[in-house]
Amino acid sequence: MTPQGDAEMQVAGLHWTADKPIAKASAFCPAQVPQAPPDPILGISEAFKASASPDKLNLGVGAYRTEELKPLVLNVVKKVGAFCTC
Repeated sequence: MTPQGDAEMQVAGLHWTADKPIAKASAFCPAQVPQAPPDPILGISEAFKASASPDKLNLGVGAYRTEELKPLVLNVVKKVGAFCTC
């Protein structure tokens, strides 16, 4: 309802009145959406899964902890941190 009291309103940019219903929106069809390119970050996890190396380490998304459950900062992160002033 508008401040004037008539049965009109705007819904998602469409004008509606009591005697004229909102036009039916087209249906969303996911099959018509093109496939996005592969995400390079997720590719790290895929490469980990595909590797047969017995020495592999999963360094994907996550927080790393010691056996005592204390935060683990990787040595490479410590080395880079020495060069950064951020």
